[in-house]
Amino acid sequence: EMDCASCAKKVGGKLAEVPGVAKVEYDVSARIIKVTHKAGQTPSAKALWEAVEKGGKDPSKLEGPGGTHTKKPTS
Repeated sequence: EMDCASCAKKVGGKLAEVPGVAKVEYDVSARIIKVTHKAGQTPSAKALWEAVEKGGKDPSKLEGPGGTHTKKPTS
């Protein structure tokens, strides 16, 4: 659903608030948001998923060190 820069910026802002997030980049045309974690920290997959929801979007997939999630992670 992320089809405009304004939407991506809103979701990116919510992701940036998650503890352990160092940087958020987005590609609207590919409908992808990339989150880089702070050294020695791994943001919670659940917190990242919920941040996207707080940004007004429904995430479809979350890929990270803990695996790939297609529904809301439990942690």
